[in-house]
Amino acid sequence: MSSPRTMDTADYVIIGGGTAGLVLANRLSENPNLSVVVLEAGENRLNDPRVMIPAFWTSLLGTELDWQFESRSQPRKSRWDWDSLKPYYQKFYTLNLPDEATQHHLGLEWIDRKLAGSSGPIQTSFTGVIENPMPKAWVDSFQKLHMGTTADPFSGNSVGAYSNMSTVDGKTKTRSYAASGYAAPAMSRSNLTIIYGAEVQKILLRGSEPDAEAYGVEAIIGGETQIINANMEIILAAGVFQSPKLLELSGIGRSELLSKHGIDTFIDNPNVGENLQDHLMTGVSFEVVDNISTADPLMRFEPQALKDAQEHTANGEVTRVHEEAVRQVLESGDDGSGALFLFLAQGVTHENEATAEHGPVYRPENFASIGCIQTHPLSKGWSHLSSKDPGAKPEIDPCYFSHPLDLELMSRHLLMCLKVRGTEPISQYFKPDGKRNHEKAYIENLDDAKQYLVDTAKTTYHCCGTCSMRSKDQGGVVDSKLRVWGTRNLRVVDASIFPFIPRGNTMSTVYAVAEKAADLIKANA
Repeated sequence: MSSPRTMDTADYVIIGGGTAGLVLANRLSENPNLSVVVLEAGENRLNDPRVMIPAFWTSLLGTELDWQFESRSQPRKSRWDWDSLKPYYQKFYTLNLPDEATQHHLGLEWIDRKLAGSSGPIQTSFTGVIENPMPKAWVDSFQKLHMGTTADPFSGNSVGAYSNMSTVDGKTKTRSYAASGYAAPAMSRSNLTIIYGAEVQKILLRGSEPDAEAYGVEAIIGGETQIINANMEIILAAGVFQSPKLLELSGIGRSELLSKHGIDTFIDNPNVGENLQDHLMTGVSFEVVDNISTADPLMRFEPQALKDAQEHTANGEVTRVHEEAVRQVLESGDDGSGALFLFLAQGVTHENEATAEHGPVYRPENFASIGCIQTHPLSKGWSHLSSKDPGAKPEIDPCYFSHPLDLELMSRHLLMCLKVRGTEPISQYFKPDGKRNHEKAYIENLDDAKQYLVDTAKTTYHCCGTCSMRSKDQGGVVDSKLRVWGTRNLRVVDASIFPFIPRGNTMSTVYAVAEKAADLIKANA
């Protein structure tokens, strides 16, 4: 391999143009006197309909947009508390509420507007249509079981059932995410450079603990090995699997592992890549009564379903998440429609996905599914480099159900979901003796629930924790200012720094962490 060519120097070099990386790129480049370079392995996908149209998300899996990582098969006190993160949760998003009738239908009385974001770049909204009675019945059933929402979930002190918001622009019905909300408005800044197709090989380090310096990044750009030097800091925002792998490739990790792969140890830290956590999920699909609309006819390409969906066309885009049974907005033309339904079907017909075990696949009946997600698992896995070759995928083992209490708790959670299904008013929309998605879905007792979980539980893609923010002797990789232990100017900013997995979708916490990190970095500039 030829010697790396040194590119121009920047003040900040950010590795990874995902959620956290693009938040940082936007905020740090607000100062025109500071130069920022983002190294992103992928391409600009702002105009890719697979990204922008929320319903197409399953079409991204296993493509050139997906790292396609595989896991092993499964048989200190600081100012990072709720009060310090709360303003950053509010800062990143804007809440768009539906009309009052829809709010009542979705049971949104719990919303406290004082807690909601009102000027952030990420647009959020609630999905659901009044014509579908199931969302309201779902919330009302929890009320009947005395499990209704006690307060706004964004208060940090709430339990109970509620309708969740989505990062979908309520006006355009398109996905609102870091590229559209943070990167796009900042791309015209002369001090911000985003380099696509940049495959980072390692971080260049010098000096020694506790003040080792990260001075550059080696990357393959356009087929050529190049070095981007950093005047001030290097920020690793490559995600829960790539961030620990890049630290290990750079000589930061467990010395025995690095030695095994022929990598010299720069900083010995056995915590790198450990503490992997995830939200595990499963679901049961129940046959609904005849007058309830679901997405099943669309997945079966039934002509009437195609016609009905086209009649609801609004602006050529599609939004389909959680509570919304059928809210398809299609571009005119048979070709576009056929492509759409292929995308929708992929989520429940992928033979390699555990989802296929509990999703109704091309059956004549119509189904609605109730999902069960484990929010605070005790099982912890790991992710490490598998080779000295930077292009090799990491080795991942989430160790699902390795702690026995996880299966005990989640199986009872699943039984509780079945109890909700049998509670009025939601129960009236399921056929009493209706079919279910799988022969093992006829769950009668705790043992049945456990077996169903072992057979069908899968990831929610909420993995986090592999560069945990803790003291080093307690399993940490970064300190409370997100600096890698033993270095003075190398930070990690992504979901890998979570010591414990949050209860909700990890994306919102990544946004909050990235916003706070931007302020920490600016204060140190």
